[in-house]
Amino acid sequence: MEGEAAVGLIGLGIVIFLISIVFAIIVFIVKLAISLLILALGLLIVAVIPMAIGWIAYETYKAFIDNEFQTNRAIIFPTLTVITAASLSLTYYVPYSPPLLVFILFISGGSLVGTLAYPYIRRRQLIKKYQEEEKYLIEP
Repeated sequence: MEGEAAVGLIGLGIVIFLISIVFAIIVFIVKLAISLLILALGLLIVAVIPMAIGWIAYETYKAFIDNEFQTNRAIIFPTLTVITAASLSLTYYVPYSPPLLVFILFISGGSLVGTLAYPYIRRRQLIKKYQEEEKYLIEP
Protein backbone atom coordinates (compact mmCIF):
# COMPACT_ATOMS: atom_id res chain seq x y z
CA MET A 1 0.00 0.00 0.00
CA GLU A 2 2.75 2.34 0.78
CA GLY A 3 4.24 1.74 -2.62
CA GLU A 4 0.93 2.45 -4.31
CA ALA A 5 0.52 5.66 -2.30
CA ALA A 6 4.00 6.76 -3.31
CA VAL A 7 3.26 6.01 -6.97
CA GLY A 8 -0.05 7.91 -6.65
CA LEU A 9 1.71 10.93 -5.14
CA ILE A 10 4.37 10.83 -7.83
CA GLY A 11 1.65 10.60 -10.48
CA LEU A 12 -0.19 13.52 -8.87
CA GLY A 13 3.04 15.53 -8.80
CA ILE A 14 3.63 14.77 -12.49
CA VAL A 15 0.07 15.84 -13.36
CA ILE A 16 0.45 19.10 -11.39
CA PHE A 17 3.82 19.70 -13.06
CA LEU A 18 2.33 19.13 -16.52
CA ILE A 19 -0.62 21.42 -15.75
CA SER A 20 1.77 24.15 -14.59
CA ILE A 21 3.79 23.74 -17.82
CA VAL A 22 0.59 24.04 -19.89
CA PHE A 23 -0.41 27.19 -17.99
CA ALA A 24 3.10 28.62 -18.40
CA ILE A 25 2.89 28.00 -22.16
CA ILE A 26 -0.56 29.61 -22.30
CA VAL A 27 0.68 32.65 -20.35
CA PHE A 28 3.72 32.89 -22.66
CA ILE A 29 1.52 32.74 -25.77
CA VAL A 30 -0.86 35.38 -24.39
CA LYS A 31 2.06 37.66 -23.48
CA LEU A 32 3.58 37.13 -26.91
CA ALA A 33 0.26 37.91 -28.60
CA ILE A 34 -0.18 41.09 -26.54
CA SER A 35 3.41 42.14 -27.28
CA LEU A 36 2.92 41.56 -31.01
CA LEU A 37 -0.35 43.49 -30.91
CA ILE A 38 1.33 46.42 -29.15
CA LEU A 39 4.21 46.29 -31.63
CA ALA A 40 1.80 46.24 -34.59
CA LEU A 41 -0.15 49.15 -33.09
CA GLY A 42 3.08 51.11 -32.57
CA LEU A 43 4.20 50.46 -36.13
CA LEU A 44 0.78 51.49 -37.38
CA ILE A 45 1.00 54.74 -35.43
CA VAL A 46 4.54 55.34 -36.67
CA ALA A 47 3.36 54.79 -40.25
CA VAL A 48 0.03 56.63 -40.07
CA ILE A 49 1.11 59.85 -38.32
CA PRO A 50 3.74 60.87 -40.92
CA MET A 51 1.34 59.95 -43.72
CA ALA A 52 -1.35 62.12 -42.13
CA ILE A 53 1.09 65.03 -41.71
CA GLY A 54 2.17 64.68 -45.34
CA TRP A 55 -1.42 64.54 -46.54
CA ILE A 56 -2.36 67.66 -44.54
CA ALA A 57 0.69 69.50 -45.88
CA TYR A 58 -0.21 68.48 -49.44
CA GLU A 59 -3.83 69.59 -49.02
CA THR A 60 -2.63 72.91 -47.61
CA TYR A 61 -0.32 73.32 -50.61
CA LYS A 62 -3.20 72.54 -53.00
CA ALA A 63 -5.48 75.02 -51.24
CA PHE A 64 -2.82 77.73 -51.47
CA ILE A 65 -2.29 77.08 -55.17
CA ASP A 66 -6.06 77.06 -55.79
CA ASN A 67 -6.30 80.44 -54.02
CA GLU A 68 -3.55 81.81 -56.27
CA PHE A 69 -0.81 82.06 -53.66
CA GLN A 70 2.74 82.16 -54.91
CA THR A 71 4.23 78.69 -55.33
CA ASN A 72 7.16 79.33 -52.99
CA ARG A 73 4.81 80.49 -50.21
CA ALA A 74 2.57 77.50 -50.82
CA ILE A 75 5.57 75.22 -50.25
CA ILE A 76 7.26 77.17 -47.43
CA PHE A 77 4.21 77.65 -45.21
CA PRO A 78 3.28 73.95 -44.66
CA THR A 79 6.95 72.98 -44.38
CA LEU A 80 7.68 75.60 -41.72
CA THR A 81 4.50 74.64 -39.88
CA VAL A 82 5.55 70.98 -39.71
CA ILE A 83 9.12 71.84 -38.64
CA THR A 84 7.91 74.28 -35.97
CA ALA A 85 5.35 71.82 -34.60
CA ALA A 86 7.87 68.96 -34.51
CA SER A 87 10.58 71.01 -32.83
CA LEU A 88 8.09 72.49 -30.35
CA SER A 89 6.80 69.05 -29.37
CA LEU A 90 10.32 67.64 -29.07
CA THR A 91 11.42 70.63 -26.99
CA TYR A 92 8.40 70.07 -24.72
CA TYR A 93 8.89 66.32 -24.25
CA VAL A 94 12.70 66.15 -24.03
CA PRO A 95 13.63 67.15 -20.46
CA TYR A 96 16.87 68.94 -21.27
CA SER A 97 16.54 69.97 -24.89
CA PRO A 98 19.76 70.26 -26.86
CA PRO A 99 20.59 73.83 -27.93
CA LEU A 100 20.34 72.86 -31.60
CA LEU A 101 16.71 71.81 -31.10
CA VAL A 102 15.86 75.11 -29.40
CA PHE A 103 17.70 76.97 -32.18
CA ILE A 104 15.67 75.11 -34.83
CA LEU A 105 12.49 75.99 -32.94
CA PHE A 106 13.30 79.70 -32.87
CA ILE A 107 14.45 79.83 -36.49
CA SER A 108 11.46 77.91 -37.86
CA GLY A 109 8.99 79.75 -35.61
CA GLY A 110 10.42 83.14 -36.55
CA SER A 111 10.38 82.22 -40.22
CA LEU A 112 6.78 81.08 -39.92
CA VAL A 113 5.74 84.35 -38.27
CA GLY A 114 7.64 86.27 -40.95
CA THR A 115 5.97 84.26 -43.71
CA LEU A 116 2.55 85.01 -42.23
CA ALA A 117 3.23 88.70 -41.61
CA TYR A 118 5.10 89.55 -44.84
CA PRO A 119 2.06 90.01 -47.14
CA TYR A 120 0.48 92.47 -44.71
CA ILE A 121 3.72 94.39 -44.18
CA ARG A 122 4.39 94.50 -47.93
CA ARG A 123 0.84 95.69 -48.65
CA ARG A 124 1.17 98.44 -46.07
CA GLN A 125 4.48 99.54 -47.60
CA LEU A 126 2.94 99.68 -51.09
CA ILE A 127 -0.04 101.72 -49.85
CA LYS A 128 2.28 104.15 -48.07
CA LYS A 129 4.48 104.47 -51.16
CA TYR A 130 1.43 105.06 -53.37
CA GLN A 131 0.06 107.69 -50.99
CA GLU A 132 3.39 109.51 -51.01
CA GLU A 133 3.53 109.48 -54.81
CA GLU A 134 -0.12 110.41 -55.16
CA LYS A 135 0.26 113.39 -52.82
CA TYR A 136 2.46 115.16 -55.32
CA LEU A 137 0.19 114.30 -58.21
CA ILE A 138 -2.91 115.73 -56.57
CA GLU A 139 -1.45 119.03 -55.32
CA PRO A 140 -1.66 121.89 -57.84
